[in-house]
Amino acid sequence: MLKKGPKETITDITGSYLGPLINLQKGQKVRVNLHNKLAEPTVTHWHGLHVPANMDGHPMYAIDPGEILVYEFEVLNRAGMNIYHPHPHEATAKQVYNGLAGALFVRDKEEEKLELPSGEFEIPIVIQDRLFDQQNQLIYVRNMHDRMMGFYGDRILVNGFPDYKIDVASRAYRLRVLNMVQPHAFTNWAGMMVHRSLSSVSMAACWKNRKSNPTSCWRPANAWMFGRILVAATRAPS
Repeated sequence: MLKKGPKETITDITGSYLGPLINLQKGQKVRVNLHNKLAEPTVTHWHGLHVPANMDGHPMYAIDPGEILVYEFEVLNRAGMNIYHPHPHEATAKQVYNGLAGALFVRDKEEEKLELPSGEFEIPIVIQDRLFDQQNQLIYVRNMHDRMMGFYGDRILVNGFPDYKIDVASRAYRLRVLNMVQPHAFTNWAGMMVHRSLSSVSMAACWKNRKSNPTSCWRPANAWMFGRILVAATRAPS
């Protein structure tokens, strides 16, 4: 909930279980009140932002259920896309998996001069995979193998929705892609794979070796990374 500041600071993704999009300006002074309504400790980490150590969301600053933690810092970063997510000891992955994370954009005058598509023509794309049971409830870490090696979800979600679609005009858009998947690989139109370790590997090489070495195209990790996906339109919308 936004208590003070420009209304565009917080943008909810309607109907999504993800956290809202946060827009900040370089040089802006920020105050965030974190009220823990979970049944376990939590703390928010501003992944990628340059903030004081005691404002960074280190696990040692996790708060218990019912407590409130106040963050105060100045935005020092250049324009870019970052993440905010919980960072409690031994519960980070579970809380992120259940939706306590989101994208955070920093804006600055240097970016404004580029005259990139903005507003409704700037589209965040948060990609996740999730595993669901027969009652359509999230499944997290079924066994020790899942815990040690990671696991595949059975549905790909975009901005928290399956089969996500958006109506667009016949014009340029700016896509802001956040890769929060389990060990899936995504392909772009250049014939390369973009995966969680931020490496691009030859599509032909890993496809050729997929049977003898199925891990050649992806590597499980303990944290997600950014990825870049190239999107090409072959024709204008009809």
